Amino acid sequence: MTTTPRSITHQVLELCKKLDSNQTPVFVPVKPVANSVVDECYYNVACHIQKHGGSIQYGWTIWENPNVIIEGNFHACWRNMVGELIDITPKEDGEKEILFLPDTKRVYDGTPIDNVREILTKDPDLIKGFKLQEEFNRLRIKYNVDGQLSGIPVHELKRIGFPVPAGNDAGMVDMTGRHPEIRKGGKIGRNDRCPCGSGMKFKKCCGK
Repeated sequence: MTTTPRSITHQVLELCKKLDSNQTPVFVPVKPVANSVVDECYYNVACHIQKHGGSIQYGWTIWENPNVIIEGNFHACWRNMVGELIDITPKEDGEKEILFLPDTKRVYDGTPIDNVREILTKDPDLIKGFKLQEEFNRLRIKYNVDGQLSGIPVHELKRIGFPVPAGNDAGMVDMTGRHPEIRKGGKIGRNDRCPCGSGMKFKKCCGK
């Protein structure tokens, strides 16, 4: 499973060069604030700034599955009045600390920002799953309008080989809500394996 790296290895630094070569990754404490919502970092930080001041710092949470993958997930932390970075968004896995790389160029404007990955495994099935995940995320960006994603055409999902519920051969697959849901056949659980075939939990993969 993916988790916060225990140390800043050369592999982590190589990924960080791709994300923002002018920045250095730092370990940031996770201190959720009242009424903050899991996976809603931009909303959480914006609300907290209104009440307590400070500023938003965009950047990347660095996750690692040793010998499998290292990836950066676009994220937002709160920078308090004395310049300290704090991750105020709660983590379902109970993480108390994240590895965070500030980004001096990118901001969140409602358009999904795909993870950036360094694939370490040579397992062909896992590599295939990661590539499928990347194709799926490109479709999420393509069909996102003003920060909203209502659906992805079935023919597009079939083109990339993404699983589509039986009998749903035309139209759109419903993607409403915070996380993609294939409603015919039930909601994908946050801790279920992702249907893209990556081998990762849905919440760490296409359910971001």
